[in-house]
Amino acid sequence: MFLGMTVGGIALYNAQWQTFFGDAVEPGLRNSVFTFRSRCLFFVGIVVPLLCGNIMTLMPDTEGKLIVLRIFFYAAGVCMLLQALVLRRIPCPPRKAEEKQEMGLKMFPEALNQMVRSKPFRGFFICIMLFYLSWHLDWSLWYIAETKYAGMNEAQLSFFQALCSICQMIFIGFFSKLCRRKSEHFTIIFVCAGLLLCPITVASMTLLPQSARMPYFMILALIGNIPQGATNMCVVQLLLQATPKKNRALIISIYTLFVTLSNSLLPFFGVSVYTALGANDTAIFTVNVIESAARFGVLIMMILRYRMMKRRGDLFRPLCEE
Repeated sequence: MFLGMTVGGIALYNAQWQTFFGDAVEPGLRNSVFTFRSRCLFFVGIVVPLLCGNIMTLMPDTEGKLIVLRIFFYAAGVCMLLQALVLRRIPCPPRKAEEKQEMGLKMFPEALNQMVRSKPFRGFFICIMLFYLSWHLDWSLWYIAETKYAGMNEAQLSFFQALCSICQMIFIGFFSKLCRRKSEHFTIIFVCAGLLLCPITVASMTLLPQSARMPYFMILALIGNIPQGATNMCVVQLLLQATPKKNRALIISIYTLFVTLSNSLLPFFGVSVYTALGANDTAIFTVNVIESAARFGVLIMMILRYRMMKRRGDLFRPLCEE
């Protein structure tokens, strides 16, 4: 029950922070601000997994690990309260009259109608949902691959996560420049290519002897994880580019609801398919081959979308004026 409440709070936060980011940061500054934010997150992503993973590894039994986990959650709660205080002090410019909205159930049909009738938003929504569906399908299977098939323990998982964060922090400047020069539509192609490499890595890893699996997995998975540091930077700016100004907050909330549903249901579906196939090497291989095919389709779709946007001259301008 309490874990569900935690997830609910995160869902509410994700439903609103993208709107808040659009209000608080001018369009011309979004790329640089998001890059700075990402660098800070990567630094945290380096320190925290190493610290937590090594502390967990030092605990000899389950009871000790649970005590450490409780301490982690208490510390996270204090950090969330501090974040709330900071967010209240960030100024946002007043919205124009046409951007304001009244809250109420009657606004949902209007917002849904806007989402369906707006061609720019509709095109973005279809593409990005296919992107997330192909990504979320193996979220839980990825952890299973790390532990059961690559044989990684808590310390090795934390080291790998920290290594991914270090590489993402190093390359985030490159992807930021790529967004400025070639647009987020171009940069997200690299993200899709990195995501495609991940299931290919897991599927091919099962063909190797156990002793070779961990180093093989860590090297290829690290390469595949590097472009993922640019995911939020691309997706948020593409979302703000395609979302109508009227009812923007509600539209983004509904969009986030769909993404959250995908994140809730698709990992369960992926594990269910893996279990139904036997929960063995053959099963993890088969599921990841299917996943590779799905992500390859998304990669082709993003390439075609970029070329279409480039021909129209829409790479850097707002797509929705209403």
